[in-house]
Amino acid sequence: MKIQDNTLLHNFLTRQRHLRLVSMSKDGYPDIRTVHFAHQDNTIYFISFANSNKILQIQENNNIAFSIENDKDPQSPYNIRGFGDVSFIEDKEQKQEVFERLTAKIPELKDFNFPLEEITTMSININTLFFQDFTKGMPPEKLVFN
Repeated sequence: MKIQDNTLLHNFLTRQRHLRLVSMSKDGYPDIRTVHFAHQDNTIYFISFANSNKILQIQENNNIAFSIENDKDPQSPYNIRGFGDVSFIEDKEQKQEVFERLTAKIPELKDFNFPLEEITTMSININTLFFQDFTKGMPPEKLVFN
């Protein structure tokens, strides 16, 4: 399954800016935070400051959960929740490509002048994604990625 095969899902992801990322704390509790994201094919990309708690948690356990709701319209009938594992991107060219993808989607990120060496760039390899279209009722459509 490819995200692009589902036009509604692809368009929804393209329009949204924020993803709720859930990692596990050292104490074993879910820890949720909001990050900016961009996607390409079946991969979601995001950045964080190096050595943040988020990074330390993902280094300990790279299995995560995430959700995406409509940023612009809280009455939207669509939302996403999913599971995957995080990979760290080390290649400078790929890090630059991800940053450019993020700033194309969220132009105000350019105003922060992030030095790329202080930023950790990551990708979420999606394992399972639930796409809820409330106009179709329950349960959500389950999409499995290989």
